[in-house]
Amino acid sequence: MKKFIIKITILFLILSAVTIPVNAMYVKKLGTDPDNTDKFHSVPEEIQICNFGSSHGLCGFNYADSSEKYTCFNFALLSQYLSYDYRIFENYKDHIREGAIVFIPISYFSLLGTDEVYVGDFKSKNKRYYSFLPASQIKEYDAETAVFTKFLPIMAVDSETVIKALQGKITQDYNETEWKRKATDMDVAENAKAAYMRHVGYQYLEGGHLTVNQNEITSLYDLIDGCQTIGAIPILITVPYTRDYTDEVKKADGFYEWFYSFMNQVSEDTGAEFYDY
Repeated sequence: MKKFIIKITILFLILSAVTIPVNAMYVKKLGTDPDNTDKFHSVPEEIQICNFGSSHGLCGFNYADSSEKYTCFNFALLSQYLSYDYRIFENYKDHIREGAIVFIPISYFSLLGTDEVYVGDFKSKNKRYYSFLPASQIKEYDAETAVFTKFLPIMAVDSETVIKALQGKITQDYNETEWKRKATDMDVAENAKAAYMRHVGYQYLEGGHLTVNQNEITSLYDLIDGCQTIGAIPILITVPYTRDYTDEVKKADGFYEWFYSFMNQVSEDTGAEFYDY
């Protein structure tokens, strides 16, 4: 038994001797923030204007011209669900001052589909929240994932990402660079069709009718109520889309009418204003 423990200890030391330096190289190349979540470690106090949302919120708000006069913050992340918007709000609501404007982007896909915990890439995407949210606010919380994410991030990502980072193919500004590249190279019409299928169209292919996500709808109402409870002003907003994308969405039988009927109902139920851009 003693020899076995010694062998295990030696093996652990050897693995550590390899993993720790490689982890340091990975962090140096990519930073500890490959998902752009470092901003949550310096959320300002007394926020006067802020927004939540998915990529449409992340990329749809620019506070550069307002930051000198107002305290602003963007809580959005790529592919973020309303249910995580609400969890983040709950964690940082003490940073939002009374009377603040809180923009809540509602995209066409925000209220559709199955719960994200059943989506294939959930675990990979969910890891980003371990770096700034408490365990109680993290879906399907796993203690082992928490340790690796915080102390050995190289162990919390797939090997392909590690290799690309060490080769310099992925850097700290990778997401922004990749986004700009796609935006420059894309065929707008073809991209609109692909986005429609990804956001709305697949619902009609799987059974021929919409799958409305009641959990996300509940989170929307909870987020609005949470803002109003602290004296903030929630503003519902649909960010601008290309005409090609909107035209594709309008082809979905009854969806366009359902979406705006629903949003008007939410506005009527809560008193939150809704702006469609």
